[in-house]
Amino acid sequence: MHISVTVVEIGGVIENLSPMRLGLLHVAESNPASAYAAYQGLLDFKDQRNPNIRMLLVTYIAPFTFRKEINESHSIGGKIIHPMA
Repeated sequence: MHISVTVVEIGGVIENLSPMRLGLLHVAESNPASAYAAYQGLLDFKDQRNPNIRMLLVTYIAPFTFRKEINESHSIGGKIIHPMA
């Protein structure tokens, strides 16, 4: 598998999940509470509900939220990913 990375500065969890709704990112680092809020359209994501995201890979320090078409780890190839610093 070949992985190509492009670095884009984004401010944090809310700013990570918002571009996913617009189709600008395929994978974003987030926390479960923010991913749930984005999925349901709650709190900072009011009127921005995104039912197309899934919490697919959860790690101890940094879980990643995936758009629903990424349903297995090998389908990540060619996708845009934003890991938080």
